[in-house]
Amino acid sequence: MSIRKQRKEAGHYGRRRISAAAGWLWLLLMAVLLTGCENALSRLPFLPSKEETEDGRTRYQIYYTNAEHTHLTSSAYEPQEQTFEGMLGEMLEKFEHPETMETEAASVIPDGVRINGYTIGVDSLLIDFSGSYISMSNVEEILLRAGIVKTLVQLPGIYSISLTVDGQPLAEPASGQVIGPMRDETFVDSPDDSINSYQFVSLNLLFPAYNGQKLVEEKREAFYSSNLIMERVIVDHLIKGPQTPGLQQLTAPTVQVNSVRVTDGICVIDLDQSFNQAWNEAISPQLCLYAFVNTITSACDVQGVAFRINGSADVRFRDEISLDQIFTADTQYLEQPEAAAADGEAADADTNDKANDSAEDSAEQAPAGDA
Repeated sequence: MSIRKQRKEAGHYGRRRISAAAGWLWLLLMAVLLTGCENALSRLPFLPSKEETEDGRTRYQIYYTNAEHTHLTSSAYEPQEQTFEGMLGEMLEKFEHPETMETEAASVIPDGVRINGYTIGVDSLLIDFSGSYISMSNVEEILLRAGIVKTLVQLPGIYSISLTVDGQPLAEPASGQVIGPMRDETFVDSPDDSINSYQFVSLNLLFPAYNGQKLVEEKREAFYSSNLIMERVIVDHLIKGPQTPGLQQLTAPTVQVNSVRVTDGICVIDLDQSFNQAWNEAISPQLCLYAFVNTITSACDVQGVAFRINGSADVRFRDEISLDQIFTADTQYLEQPEAAAADGEAADADTNDKANDSAEDSAEQAPAGDA
């Protein structure tokens, strides 16, 4: 019996039927996993690659792999269904069967692996795969994981995708660490066409605190192509910005990375002109540069960091700091844990105050008859 037929006989396209108690348990689990992410999601700089058509409809990208199974490719698709579940069912069908699209690409789902079903959360999806998922090679597994996340996170209201295998949480084979919700930017691709393998890494990134005076550490997990050096992965994630509420963006998320290389123990970062433009007046040029310097020197085997703007070091960064020098780690820009916790509480308090003020304003403006 085909996958498609099994799903149709189930009454829904693979949707898992759960009891009321299990439903509440699932919602509680997702709430815990996604705590603290909601505010950060609105700041995510890299949006899924969907686009609006001239008639106001949305065209989505369905992700596949090339014939050599070395990297992802995509094909545009405009769903015919208008309901969320209808669109989800269509996109899963196209995802599994590239032969129904005008493409020469291959499915990222290897033979023998199937999608058991899905569960819809508040702003997330959980996709359950068959047990044969764990028999895939490293490259097959990461291409499938990246492909399904990049495809489904485009759906309206969906910000993250979680995966399970026969109902069990997906985990890293080596460490056994459970892999949590994933988004489009979880995967850092190489500009090279081929993918040798992907690596899982825990990053300790530095971003400006709520008051813009010091740098605070944010821990993040990511997958990156082994064709990329770690320094480049860090630069990409710093530009994307923080995911923790209360931390601030360092630069415009549209800053382009020309190159990142290591020469004689020095990491040389070449960025485009937009990096030299002030993004947030509350963050000093020094703090911006040392977020990169301190993060990279603590995580990588380099002694210092040099910056270039379109290949040139003869630049005064934001009219204040000469880039014609090598920057080394400086701990004076790091905030102590106690101060960071206080800043987080201040940020939460400020958010609550604004919410209360908004509620009071709404109450004052409401007609007397509505009270």
